Amino acid sequence: MKTRLLVLLAALALLGLGAMTAPAAHAGTQATCWTDPTSGPIGTVFTVYCAGFSRDTILNVYYVEPDGAALAYGDIKTNETGSIALPFFTKFGTFGATSVGNWTVVADQKGLANSIIAHAQVTFRVTGGTEGVSGAAIWTDPTKVTPLHTFILYGSGFAPNETVTVWWEYPNGDCSSFTYHDWIFNTPGYRGYSSLYVGDVKADAGGNFAVNDGFNPTACEGAYRYVARGNGSGLGGETWVTLVGNAITTTAGASLSASPTTVAGAADWVYFTGSGFGANSPVSCWITTPHSQVTAVDQLWQPPTKSDASGNLSFSIYTGSLAPQFILASEGALGTYTMTCKGETTGAIATADFRVTGGTFTP
Repeated sequence: MKTRLLVLLAALALLGLGAMTAPAAHAGTQATCWTDPTSGPIGTVFTVYCAGFSRDTILNVYYVEPDGAALAYGDIKTNETGSIALPFFTKFGTFGATSVGNWTVVADQKGLANSIIAHAQVTFRVTGGTEGVSGAAIWTDPTKVTPLHTFILYGSGFAPNETVTVWWEYPNGDCSSFTYHDWIFNTPGYRGYSSLYVGDVKADAGGNFAVNDGFNPTACEGAYRYVARGNGSGLGGETWVTLVGNAITTTAGASLSASPTTVAGAADWVYFTGSGFGANSPVSCWITTPHSQVTAVDQLWQPPTKSDASGNLSFSIYTGSLAPQFILASEGALGTYTMTCKGETTGAIATADFRVTGGTFTP
């Protein structure tokens, strides 16, 4: 069973990826947005309508996940009446479904100096519900795991030699998009799902199967509901696996601080300083999101993090995923993030928290 990495294709199907420009200012307008329907279960195709903008004008449109992560929809041109109509899909065949909760779509018309001269937004609700299965059984060993440690998923009671489709439902119906800080520049890790296809397995002649599975460090912590259904028989079963993070113990004498401690979700900077990591030691650092997703900090635009002769270090990160003049995505869920650094020579560990704020505008 394949491990899930960056689920980019479904994110592109969710809403065509474009870019949202960083706003300089905005003003009140008569522009407005609404949806049809205003709420609906997974599988609903919402239509987002916006009106009151200038005709034949490019609007900068983005959407906000229930936990506050913002991602670009694209640059959309209004029609001759200054209106747009856009689809919002909540289910992608058997691949997955969007997070349950309140979603927001924002539309901005830009003026000179990147000012916002017309702004509108709308919030709509995606409701969930588990899909019932019966007649077969699945279970795991163990039932609680940490990232990068595999478990065995067992199944029995399916039809002989049939293909069984397996999927999971995320803890609390939501796992946020986030930011990778480990390439030449920041890149978005697209999530925003409530359920996700895991894979197909084939039962043996006795209707049984056993496969290995596991979670990578960017998975959200919590209890996952695994579901399996036979494609021919319709027989199915469910079980739960709990993902917990690896415990971190800080080292006396090592310290790390963040400045500022509150930043915007995109195009902002956090500066870190630390001490007590040992002289001239390579230092590994990683970010933990409010959903306990873990990503390494190792970017090519700055030298590898290393302490000086006194055991001190300093480095910085910027929030969100950016291209020249454009914001592709915000940092991720709103809330408290933790930077952890470990001196590779001494093993000294220190952490620093910072808070990401942001979201939709109020004109």
